[in-house]
Amino acid sequence: KVLDEVPPKSILTIDGSEATFVDYDILEIISEYHTKARERNISLLLKGIEKVNVMAIH
Repeated sequence: KVLDEVPPKSILTIDGSEATFVDYDILEIISEYHTKARERNISLLLKGIEKVNVMAIH
């Protein structure tokens, strides 16, 4: 919900460089948000977080 409140044309940095573990569910949320961010012209910068390709399971 908080990510949806980021105004269009913003620059958003998600800094996970000090995290010792990032749950896969969080990585999935970030991955899904990456698509939304592009549609809203939001530059999403990930620091210390690997980009994950999420596959939909039907």
